[in-house]
Amino acid sequence: MGEGPSDKWTYAITSHLGCTRYEFLVAGRYETNWRFIAHSGNDFAMNTSMTERSKLGGIGFMWKDILQKNVECGGFHVQLGLGDQIYGDRLWKEIPLLKQWLAMSGKDNRRSAAWTARHEEDVSHAYFHYYSSHFDQPYLREAFAQIPHVLQIDDHDM
Repeated sequence: MGEGPSDKWTYAITSHLGCTRYEFLVAGRYETNWRFIAHSGNDFAMNTSMTERSKLGGIGFMWKDILQKNVECGGFHVQLGLGDQIYGDRLWKEIPLLKQWLAMSGKDNRRSAAWTARHEEDVSHAYFHYYSSHFDQPYLREAFAQIPHVLQIDDHDM
């Protein structure tokens, strides 16, 4: 970290697809004019149709604007994700074992139901796929590669 104004750091990611170079801004030690963004609700509600999502430009649409603002202002120092990066609620309707659990009558029956290796595998796989596909949206992945971030997890993320 420098003593003066912000420093630009550069890094590269190399894969079978090639090499991509990114830059991000790091505030100087005594810099007091931080530029940051905060966001929440980085996903659509379950009841938003695919047609409506398309009309709105998809998940990545907001991030196209943020990338432009990042260039215009000389770079954001940080982004703060204040929860709801995804709406994981949908998994309760998509994973058959979770749907079965919800269909059980009585709290005691649900409380005493076994959590099996199959439950663990299905839920872990679904969350991994959901998060990795969500953060691989156009513009979103570029924004996260160029603007340092801290993300808070809340009820919908889990």
